[in-house]
Order: sequence, then C-alpha cells, then structure tokens
Amino acid sequence: MALRKEYGRLVGLTEKREEPGRRRERRTYGHVRSRAARRAVLERSRGRCEFCERDAPGVTDRGHPILEVDHVREIAKDGRDHPEQMIALCPNCHAVKTRGAGRRAMVEGLLEKVGGLHREALDEPDESAPGERTEASED
Repeated sequence: MALRKEYGRLVGLTEKREEPGRRRERRTYGHVRSRAARRAVLERSRGRCEFCERDAPGVTDRGHPILEVDHVREIAKDGRDHPEQMIALCPNCHAVKTRGAGRRAMVEGLLEKVGGLHREALDEPDESAPGERTEASED
C-alpha cells in the first residue's frame, strides 16, 4: 500500500509540472574527450566488461558491444583522458562504480586493474606470421 501511495504522489507531481513542448536553454562546458582513447579501451576490452569479465550484455544496432567507457579517476578531479585511466564496463558494473555504496574502494581497485590491462595490451605479442619481421622486432 505504501508503494501505491508514494508512486501516486510522484505521478501527481509529474503531471502538475508537465507542460507539452516545454523547453529551456542550457549551456554546458565540459572537457574535450579523445575518441581515440575511447576506441582504444573498447579494442582492449574485446567485448568484455573489464571488471566482472563477462561478455557485454548485448550489441548496438551497429554491432558494437554495449559497454560504457569510464574514467576511473574523474577528469573533473584531475584524471587523465587516457586508456591507462579508462575502463570498459558493462552497464551494471558502471552503475555500481558510479552510484554504489562501495564505489570509493572499487575505484582504487580499478586503478590498479586498469594499469595492468593497459600494460598487458601494450606488451601483447604481435599476431603477425611466424618469422615475419615487424617494426617492433627490428631492434
């Protein structure tokens, strides 16, 4: 019964303020984000959440995995827009990281994890044919 009462109250408030076509002008300023950094994180994730390690819960209309690229340390708090501090999360893990009660502890663990993922992706052996020389192997 309490749910019905509270829900009804909130619906009433919504309808009271509802004005079809109502708009307001808003100006926002934000940090310029790197598309390359975001794409690098999605490439590194290989379609899996980099926290829970499960496959993305679905794909977009374009066939891309549904993953949210998150800045582990917020840019507004001096975080970098760099794959070393960014992680691909499924929607559930992103919600826990953003709004969960244990989010502060989670962030510290994610910083350590994402640093390892970043180094591992950079150190991954080249997948060229055996014996084929690459620029990286010409040292």
